[in-house]
Amino acid sequence: MSKKSFNNKVNYPASSMFVGIDIAKERHCARAIDGKSGKETKAFFFGNDRNGFEELRQQLGIWLNQFKCAVTVIGMEPTAGYWKPLWKYLEESGFDVRVVSSLKVKRSKDLKDNSPLKSDAKDCLLIAKLVQDGNILDIRKGNKEAEEVKTLLRLAEDLDKTAGVYCNRLEYFLSVHFPELSTILSDLKSVTVRKLLKKYPFPQDMVCAGYKAVLDYLMEVSNGRINVVKAQNLYDTACKSVAVAGGETELFQLNAILDMLEAALSRLSLVKKSLEEKLKDIEDYEIFKSVKGIGVMTSAAVIAALGDLRKYNSNRQVLKKVGLNLYRFSSGKHRGVDRISRRGMALLRRYLFMAALINCRPGSIFYEKYRSMIDRGVAKKKAIIAVMRKLLKLLHALSRDGRKFDADYASSGSKSDVIVIKRAAA
Repeated sequence: MSKKSFNNKVNYPASSMFVGIDIAKERHCARAIDGKSGKETKAFFFGNDRNGFEELRQQLGIWLNQFKCAVTVIGMEPTAGYWKPLWKYLEESGFDVRVVSSLKVKRSKDLKDNSPLKSDAKDCLLIAKLVQDGNILDIRKGNKEAEEVKTLLRLAEDLDKTAGVYCNRLEYFLSVHFPELSTILSDLKSVTVRKLLKKYPFPQDMVCAGYKAVLDYLMEVSNGRINVVKAQNLYDTACKSVAVAGGETELFQLNAILDMLEAALSRLSLVKKSLEEKLKDIEDYEIFKSVKGIGVMTSAAVIAALGDLRKYNSNRQVLKKVGLNLYRFSSGKHRGVDRISRRGMALLRRYLFMAALINCRPGSIFYEKYRSMIDRGVAKKKAIIAVMRKLLKLLHALSRDGRKFDADYASSGSKSDVIVIKRAAA
């Protein structure tokens, strides 16, 4: 029986055994349910290594003989990255492996014994039951390029957060030893600021060097882009600074912060270049970036979260996968407010939000829609979310049709979500 047939409970053979595995860092736990009688096995613990996996495989054979079942369906939670080696091993061993939502496992705890009690043995049965009922996650395996994009995107996000940490530490350092600097040179991550602080770590160093030396150095590190008035203002501010004087310890601290910030930013730049190179091998990238506001990082987030958009039958599936589908709480005469579910990849929603902001500006393709909602009294945030949904629908339509976005066609007044559209280059 094909794996696709397991997407619904009615397609499970009567002689099926459902196995739930609770994933942990060092030791997993498995239990099985007989699909015919509903009998349950005791908990079986095994290590997160090859020996443990072999023990599980032997135990699965024992359970199959015990229940006299012909088919084994295995479910597990996608806990951190601990589940992937086991998933790979079981898939290569010929088992049908499914992934269930951790949120559904958590919410179904009370259904088992009317208790929020959590234990490995209990969670195994909950997972097995969810698989039996067909409550599984839709894991769409992407091609090698898409998986590499996902890895590089996560690395870029980690490096960006690391750079942000050291930028905050630099800001704290300057609040003590040069509090006026950020009012003149606001971008503390810029090469100009970092090199300036390496050369002149404290205001008194600029004063001792003199205005001409400071100006010449600023012109050098900024490639001549520094404003002379700004340089003069910086020097005058240094002369009147209320900074606390720093010594060797503070100098060592500053250099350490600058070195770690430089390392994170340098590595981040390399990762983004590598990410762009990987995206060039994916056809959808050329399609996505034809839309205003969709760049390297947003395209990468779409591909990482959704894979090949052509595999989705409708834009409703895409919206639901990202967490932009709408829902409301209603009861009796009460009608709740529409909200987005916020499921799926939060990182993609963040990038789509930034892209939507660009497309809410005058002259952009969704400005009229955004303006009309604002004029009707819709809150700005809700209007932006509506534009996010339109953007995602547009990307899905463009990918589905293999076409690039045509801004000239959009400006002609068409109200269609699919505003296209030139055939993508082969």
